[in-house]
Amino acid sequence: MPIRIEFTLTFEDYLNAARLNARRNWWARFCLLFQEFLAPVLGIVIGIYAILRAVKGETGIPFIVMVCAAIYLVAFTNPRARLKQAWKQNNAGHEESWEFDQTRIRSRSSTGQSEFDWSRVGSFSEDDKIIMLNLSPGGSIVVPKRVCASDQIGELRELCLAMID
Repeated sequence: MPIRIEFTLTFEDYLNAARLNARRNWWARFCLLFQEFLAPVLGIVIGIYAILRAVKGETGIPFIVMVCAAIYLVAFTNPRARLKQAWKQNNAGHEESWEFDQTRIRSRSSTGQSEFDWSRVGSFSEDDKIIMLNLSPGGSIVVPKRVCASDQIGELRELCLAMID
C-alpha cells in the first residue's frame, strides 16, 4: 500500500533540511559553523578593533580594509538570509503531494508532477524533524515529520531502508 503525504514546505523545514544535510560530512559542518557563528563574531571583533584604531587616529587603507571585512562578515555571510532567498526561488510554500511505494516515487504540486524509480535515491537520512532522501545526481526530497502520522514515519523509514542500496 503506498504511503501518501501532503504538505506545504515551510522555511523552517527548508532550514532544518539544510542543517541535516550539513551534518553529513565534516567540511559542511565546519562551513555551517563558520557561517552561523564564527563569521559574524569575527566581523564584530574586527569592527570593534577598527573603531578603536579610528579613535586613536589610525585610519587609512588598513582601517578601510577592516571595516569592509567587518561589514562583509556580518552582513553577507548570513546563511539564513541566503537560504531564505533560495527557498523563495525554489519552493516558496507550494503545496506538495508525495506518494511512495515499492516501485516508484511520485510527486505532485502546483508547479508540476514527476515520477521516478528508487534507483535515483542515493541515500536516506533523518533527524527528529526531517526525513530526507538524497537524489543522484543532485537534489533531495524533504518530508517534514510534523506532517506525518507516527505510523507513516515508521513505514517510510522501513521502505527507504529496504529500497536504498
